[in-house]
Amino acid sequence: MKCFRILFAALLFIFMMKTEASASGPSRETDSLLRVIDRLIANKTETVAAKRARINSINRHLISSISEKERWKCLNDLFLEYRNFSMDTSLLIAREARKIAEYAGNDTMLWQSRLMEVEAQKGIGNYHKALAMLDSMPAAGRNAMRDNILNRYCSIYYSLYDNTFPRSDAEQYKKRLICYRDTLVKESAPGSMERFLNLAEYYLLMDKPDAAIEAIGKAARALAPGSDTGVLNYVTAKALMRLGREEEAKLYLSRAAASDLQLATRKYEALPNLANLLNSEGDTERAYRYISCSLEDIMLGNARSRLSKVSEYLPIINDANDNVRRSSARGLFFSLLLTVILLAGLALLAIMLVRRSRRLDREKKLLAAKNEELERLRHKLDSANRKLEDASKVKEEYIGYLFNLCSEYIGIIDNYQRQIVRKIKTGKTADIDKILSTPVSETYLKPFYRKFDQIFLDIFPDFVDRFNGLLKPEYKITPKEGELLTPELRIFALVRLGIGDSTKIASFLHYSAQTVYNYRQRIRNRSVLPRDEFKEAIKTI
Repeated sequence: MKCFRILFAALLFIFMMKTEASASGPSRETDSLLRVIDRLIANKTETVAAKRARINSINRHLISSISEKERWKCLNDLFLEYRNFSMDTSLLIAREARKIAEYAGNDTMLWQSRLMEVEAQKGIGNYHKALAMLDSMPAAGRNAMRDNILNRYCSIYYSLYDNTFPRSDAEQYKKRLICYRDTLVKESAPGSMERFLNLAEYYLLMDKPDAAIEAIGKAARALAPGSDTGVLNYVTAKALMRLGREEEAKLYLSRAAASDLQLATRKYEALPNLANLLNSEGDTERAYRYISCSLEDIMLGNARSRLSKVSEYLPIINDANDNVRRSSARGLFFSLLLTVILLAGLALLAIMLVRRSRRLDREKKLLAAKNEELERLRHKLDSANRKLEDASKVKEEYIGYLFNLCSEYIGIIDNYQRQIVRKIKTGKTADIDKILSTPVSETYLKPFYRKFDQIFLDIFPDFVDRFNGLLKPEYKITPKEGELLTPELRIFALVRLGIGDSTKIASFLHYSAQTVYNYRQRIRNRSVLPRDEFKEAIKTI
């Protein structure tokens, strides 16, 4: 009993430790999203495989394309797949698209190809080259692609502002970014999602997070059904972080990160920011996995524009991870100590259980032996009961038949007596002499045998078949037509009824004792069983 108390106290202590550890984890509201992100990172190869399947499908279409316009369309589709997946490949695709556009002499395709190349150059970190390409865009192209060009300027200056150190040097890029974002707000269609999204970005630059959140809400309502909400979630998270509402920011960062991972995007910002936030809350292990995933994807996609930003978080998370490992080492020591105590308790409990088990095994064996003995006695009792029932049945039926037979022969004797009296009264003495001189056996013995055979076969209907089963096949006995039993069968029928003495059998059947002996000896010699077993087998038919 004492061992059980020790074990219960130890388990309670472990449960309390687990409860305290989980109290500092993510809130219930975002926990499910974090588990989704964990699964997406673990199964990232499957997501990438699905993206590569889409790319292969576009490549097959590109190979089979005939017209330049159709080939350019395929390259544009490929660029959309690669622009956030592999920056180097997207640059090669953009250049190939520009060649096709120049060959086809299509200005629209050419301007779009140059914007694709600008985006690719920005993705690999060539910001100033990307700006130079935008500045050299022809006037016609600048007018036709104005919205796209303004968006590219915003994207490039945002990256320059975000990645320039010291931060004082970054202010020049922030000013230009504010100007371009303001222009986009003014030139966007009223009530459109683009207008509200640009307005939200503008408010963030102006350090007005409350106004930014309000604008994002309007952008979400204007968003087309089924559209990706990753950008809106990320901008919302940035605004919430500015307001110090970190728990809500974590929710929106989780949504944005899950969206990026589901689309197999390798150039993203939400996941490293989420990792940094989790690290500040103490969820270091998960933060380390998220930042490692971010660095791996950036390196695979060669998104150098994101590399410097993510690298800022890595030393912080590594230091925190080292602290956790040191504290884990201390916790491991106490856990090992507790484990030793638990193992000692379990060993003691195991010894007690083994002893009790052995005692139970011995008692079980004794009980099994007694049960076997009782089972043997029960079988013997059942066998004896069946024999008694069979004997009782035979005796009851045999006595009934015997009474009927006696009554029948009393009637015969009574009739025989009246017949003689009648002859005497009529004076027919000659007839009396004839009746008395006729042997009774010739008149009544055969009917007696037949009556006996009928009675016996009523009691034992399968006697003949079972009796023949005890004989060799060539010596089987078959009664003649009109007979029920042969003399041999009749002798062993009396044996089955319990009359084993040959003299009594001879008297009953009006045979000589020698005749009965000869019949019995001949049948025994023809049996498939030994002599003693044959006699016992007859009694069980």
